[in-house]
Amino acid sequence: MTDAMLAALAGLAAGGVLGLAARFGNFCTLGAIEHALYGSDRRRLRQWGIVLGTAILATQAAGFAGWADLDASIYRAMAWNPLASICGGLLFGYGMAMAGNCGFGALARFGSGDMRSLVIVVVTAISGFAALSGPLAPLRLALFPQAQAETPSGIAINLSSATGLPEPLAAALIGLALFGRSRAPRPAPRPRHGWHCR
Repeated sequence: MTDAMLAALAGLAAGGVLGLAARFGNFCTLGAIEHALYGSDRRRLRQWGIVLGTAILATQAAGFAGWADLDASIYRAMAWNPLASICGGLLFGYGMAMAGNCGFGALARFGSGDMRSLVIVVVTAISGFAALSGPLAPLRLALFPQAQAETPSGIAINLSSATGLPEPLAAALIGLALFGRSRAPRPAPRPRHGWHCR
């Protein structure tokens, strides 16, 4: 079995797990934020923290085992541009709010047969292509120029430099902190109007 076939099978397995998580766990970034802000229900937001912590730990484990070359990632090769992250995050978040779906939630709903989500997925893909390498790419580079990082960059690398810990350990601590914080016991909800019914 070739490496390409192994990669395809791994992608198929990961996609199946993600699809089941979205279908039965109601996993959606926009939904988690809405429930936390408007419903005072942080369960879905905590679920997002568990997923993020697990992804960090799994990625570092794959790098440590030699299954993945983390230094080959484009995200570590480019210098971080805070303004681009803020503006891009606000624009993408506004788009999610207007569409009523996050990208992952739309993809999962399209897999379930929701044709309205197909429009969201297609528009997201076309917009991403236009901004990355299409007609909007020159404007993006003019507003937010990208520079090659002199050394690999990332939160774990910065934490490693500040504390002297090995980078895999620093990244693992971040993942464990997210996982532990999301799994911590929740405080009892406080009544909003100073009284409650039994």
